[in-house]
Parts: sequence; C-alpha cells; structure tokens
Amino acid sequence: MRRSTIAQSRKIRALRIESDSELLVKQMRGQYKVKSADLQPLFERAKKMTQGFESFRIDHVYREQNREADALANEALDAAEGVVPARPGQRKAKSTAPNPS
Repeated sequence: MRRSTIAQSRKIRALRIESDSELLVKQMRGQYKVKSADLQPLFERAKKMTQGFESFRIDHVYREQNREADALANEALDAAEGVVPARPGQRKAKSTAPNPS
C-alpha cells in the first residue's frame, strides 16, 4: 500500500504491481475473499486507493522471478526511510544524517 500511496502523491496515473503472493493478487482481483477481520480494513483501503488510478493492474509472478525487483524495492524503501544498507554480515542501521528532503 505504501508504494501505491507514493505513486498517487507523485501524480502517477497508471500503476502495475507484480507480487509473488498469489493470494494477494487474487484477493485484489476479487477472485478470493479476504476472510481475516484484521486484514479487511487494509484490503478495503487498498481497493479504494486503486480506484484513484486511471489504470491499475496487479499480476502474480513466481518468487524466483521477483527477487531482483523485491531487492530493488526494499532498497528504495530503505533509502526513503534513511536506512543505511548493510554490509555483508551486518544489520541495517538508521542514518543519523539529516534528511535532504
């Protein structure tokens, strides 16, 4: 949902999401119901957000085909939150540098 919010704030009109969660994709397409009462508000919010785009598409991709995209998305989200990438064998850390935005 965060990516959708970012897309809307940047005036993006069309959004295509690829997810390795087949359940999520089928729920967003209306093929499966969201049974969890805890997830229902998030689902409703996500569906409402998708209506703000001229074009919205969500597709399932197998995890093996999604690793690079997943890593890039996580890197971008970390950068937006000021998280410093970890070196091999270390954990990620929050940046102490001032946020340039």
